[in-house]
Amino acid sequence: MTKFKTKLPGRIYKRSNRRPDGTMVDHTTWTVRYKGSDHSTGESDPKKAEQFLYKLIGGAIEQPKQPKLPGRIYKRKNKRPDGTTVDHTTWTVRYKGKDYSTGESDRGKAEQFLFQLIGGAGKQQPAKPWMQALAIAPHKPHDGILMAELFKAYVRAAKRAELRGLMNVERHSRNLTKFFGNLPAADLTSTLIDEYIDQRLEAGMSHGSVNQELMGLKRSLNLALEATPPLIDRAPKITMLKNAPPRQGFLSHNDYATLKAVLPPYLVPVFVTAYHVGCRRSELLQVEFSDIEMDARQPQFRLYPDATKNGEGRVIPIYGEMLAVFREQMALTRRDYPACKLLFHNEGVRIQTFRKAWSKAIALARVDDLLFHDLRRTAVRNLIRAGVKRKAAMAITGHLTESVFERYNIIDEDDIQDAGDKMTAFFAQQNQQLASVSKLIS
Repeated sequence: MTKFKTKLPGRIYKRSNRRPDGTMVDHTTWTVRYKGSDHSTGESDPKKAEQFLYKLIGGAIEQPKQPKLPGRIYKRKNKRPDGTTVDHTTWTVRYKGKDYSTGESDRGKAEQFLFQLIGGAGKQQPAKPWMQALAIAPHKPHDGILMAELFKAYVRAAKRAELRGLMNVERHSRNLTKFFGNLPAADLTSTLIDEYIDQRLEAGMSHGSVNQELMGLKRSLNLALEATPPLIDRAPKITMLKNAPPRQGFLSHNDYATLKAVLPPYLVPVFVTAYHVGCRRSELLQVEFSDIEMDARQPQFRLYPDATKNGEGRVIPIYGEMLAVFREQMALTRRDYPACKLLFHNEGVRIQTFRKAWSKAIALARVDDLLFHDLRRTAVRNLIRAGVKRKAAMAITGHLTESVFERYNIIDEDDIQDAGDKMTAFFAQQNQQLASVSKLIS
């Protein structure tokens, strides 16, 4: 008999089974003894068995006397060539004269199988007294599972799906584990989730950032519900916070010229390209010479699916000031850094981040609070104002939906003034036509 030491009042041990040859072997799962009564935990992990005992002491688990299920659970015996017999590795259930192979080596799971068999495997049948007295429902085989395990499953699922935002998933999982990790999943409540939200907001997190972590929590719970068998039987409702209004930042052409003059030389090509076509920073920093077609009728470069956020490739035109920048950058790289395959680099080395250089430049140019991502909004606005068709503009910037594209199409006071001037001219023309018609009639 194997025992597990615990400071809790009670005892945690493994029952011993006698083999046909007379030797003893421990049961695969742990049993808890408390106040003279034995309780099968169904757990092979002693820590989970201790968690079971803790909840039992606190009254979180009611353990009524479990009546005997109608049926029989046993292991078939196999005869060896030498005439001896040995038990089958899995349990068999007999119910109403029929035998059913459970495929389970754990007796607790075999009992769950019999319970579902008697209950009609989901059919709506009247509850029987012995069913109501059963402590553990058939769809709750993992009552003691901790939230930390659900978050690990969430990260594993993201890795299998090869999500581009895997680093964000791992960061969200770490933050969630710090708060919820040691909590049994069955004890998760809306109140605890609200406490987590309050804590993150007090730490200075924005509503959007908290919502991303809540999405990770929701995904973890949904994966647990979808597992076979389910790891949890319910998930509390998670209400998302109201996001702040979308940023309205963009760069005027005058500020563009000012900022370009104070940026470090290695950032100028990236800046000019983002301003003209609105590519994301991560997309531009992966462009290689093999992606560029300068000899085409319309010079262009390609972004392949594995380099874009939405997983769809696109072709980007090279025009205007971009042409001179691309030619100069390509000539510089081939001359001074022939081993470098990247178009945008810092002395032949891949650019990882330029946050400090960017912050210093916008301070010098006096365009504070400008994000590099605001160049994406600027490009969308300029494309529309230049008369480029919406579908063509969306194909260049990589927006898949009209709603998101429209959020980036920023309207400023000059646009409102321009609309007023156009409407004034329109009605002036209408009045002239009306006056001409009146003269003809008279």
